[in-house]
Amino acid sequence: MENQPSPQKLASTAAYVSSILFFFLIIMFATVHNGMIIGIVAITFHVLLLPVVANLPSTEWARACGYGWVILDISSNMMQINGVDEHLCSALRYGAHIPAVIWIITSSMHCNHQMQIVGITQGLIMAGYSFIAPWAPAWVLYPAMILLIIWLLLSGRFLAMQTLQINIGSTSI
Repeated sequence: MENQPSPQKLASTAAYVSSILFFFLIIMFATVHNGMIIGIVAITFHVLLLPVVANLPSTEWARACGYGWVILDISSNMMQINGVDEHLCSALRYGAHIPAVIWIITSSMHCNHQMQIVGITQGLIMAGYSFIAPWAPAWVLYPAMILLIIWLLLSGRFLAMQTLQINIGSTSI
């Protein structure tokens, strides 16, 4: 039992790995023209977010938004892999950004100051773009993408620090 990683450690690792996958996704959006490969990486990225959603401090309703985002984005990526119209997939994805923003901002408010600044800024850009996507070029969303990577790295560090505090607390008993 002692060799099992804590839920926070698993979530921390998942946050770090998902930040790396999302970095590769940004590169792939500009260079790879194979929807199958992008879809698989995007689905993997979102699945890895599940322990992050579960373990970052937040309200239950905001955590439900995080799960909803993951489910809807996985669905839109699977739809794209299966040849559904790109406009329909994108509309679903941008709709999923709204619960994502709710979860990111609410979780950030329960974490440290850095996460609050990055999370709120990222969320506002991502939500704003979701409403103007039909008329705005894709590059308008890029700052939110970079901020999401930074936010995931900060989340990984926050969760790792929680693991450290739990371990220190359990050894002092």
